[in-house]
Amino acid sequence: VVACPAEGVWGLSCDPFDEGAVLDLLAMKQREVSKGLIVVGASSDVFADVLRDLSAEQRETMLASWPGPNTWLVPHRGCFPSWVTGESDDVAIRVTSSLALAELCKAFDGPLVSTSANLRGFRHRTASGSYGVTSARHYPHFRALLTRRANHQQYVV
Repeated sequence: VVACPAEGVWGLSCDPFDEGAVLDLLAMKQREVSKGLIVVGASSDVFADVLRDLSAEQRETMLASWPGPNTWLVPHRGCFPSWVTGESDDVAIRVTSSLALAELCKAFDGPLVSTSANLRGFRHRTASGSYGVTSARHYPHFRALLTRRANHQQYVV
């Protein structure tokens, strides 16, 4: 599980197909698995299997909104596990416009879970480069933190 600036706030990300990582992320956020999570990619190609059965008009509308902060619910068609989709037949997908998150997806070579790095009852931390590192003391289980300062990206272990 890593922290990374997303479109507007700091987010937590992990491999959507690694049940242990997703359950760790959910435990950090104190969030129920039944609610489902958003999956992000660096390009729409990573969502080809779930986009395939949509109408041409639906696909065009979605693709025109990406990259960006727009998240779409589409039938998951068994392509994503229940620990990501929760109690839904849909999965929430987005092609991110966050440079840091897109680079993380590319380095991972696939989609990632993305959810805000706030705990229930706490306000969101902004993804502004001037904000600096999200405090690891709030999330002691992090294996690494990804931060951006003055257009410089670094990993902090």
